[in-house]
Amino acid sequence: MKQKALSLAVLPLFASANAFTSPATHTDRDEPRARGVVVVTQSTVLQSGETWTNIISVQGGDILMEFGDSGGRTGSMVYLAASHELILNDDVERSYMRVDREFIDAFAANISGAMKQMEKALAAMSEEQKKMMMEASGGRMPGMGDMSRRRGPEIRNTGETTQRNGYSATRYDVVSGDLLTQQLWIADWSSVEHGAELRDALESLTALWASFEETMGDAPFGGASKQMVLTLQHGLPIITTQFDEDGTPIIETELQSVTEADVDRSAFGPKEGYREQRVEMQRMPGQ
Repeated sequence: MKQKALSLAVLPLFASANAFTSPATHTDRDEPRARGVVVVTQSTVLQSGETWTNIISVQGGDILMEFGDSGGRTGSMVYLAASHELILNDDVERSYMRVDREFIDAFAANISGAMKQMEKALAAMSEEQKKMMMEASGGRMPGMGDMSRRRGPEIRNTGETTQRNGYSATRYDVVSGDLLTQQLWIADWSSVEHGAELRDALESLTALWASFEETMGDAPFGGASKQMVLTLQHGLPIITTQFDEDGTPIIETELQSVTEADVDRSAFGPKEGYREQRVEMQRMPGQ
């Protein structure tokens, strides 16, 4: 399988994001302005104090996420409810990519073929060779899809509640294995301005993201999508703290505002002048 390296960013509410820009093709795109709900968050690198702003616009079930990262790059991602697809704009390469159900099915078919080939290869190995393979892969047996799907991020409700940025919020810890990767203060949807509209749009997005997790387990697409799906089941993150492998907090993201405002429908699509980036799926030997 040959493919462009992808990094599907989790919602900017949760952490810093990779620089992808997403578009959308929608019948409303010809209308320059439309009323929607706009969510603004700010991310801060705790060691340096550097900050950047992330914006999520929801209009008619469609979602536009505009965000940055600690490297100063910016990007966006669009979700189109009618076609149930993502369009990812890469500002660095000035290209865009569409991700939909067809893409996921093709990806899954290639992964399935790769796993079958790996399982055949493993069956022909001696126990010593299998041990060496396990050590080389960090203690995980390659090709064992069901095993990897049982891993991945776990979101734990600590039961701790407090007032954060004007909201009653509950603390959730995101744990991967024994490692605390994020701490989330989440407000119930019912307490968030325009919460029902935001929840409905984001639930539609997470349905697509859940299929990434089903296909790819805790791989980059799957692990990030699973975390987002699990988080949004509880509500809207008000404050998110990201930790490094040593348990040191490195990035904090805070909700700044949730308001009703006009949004630019022309932004819900591929960026002007960007070329389409296609992922080539090559059949594995024996498929």
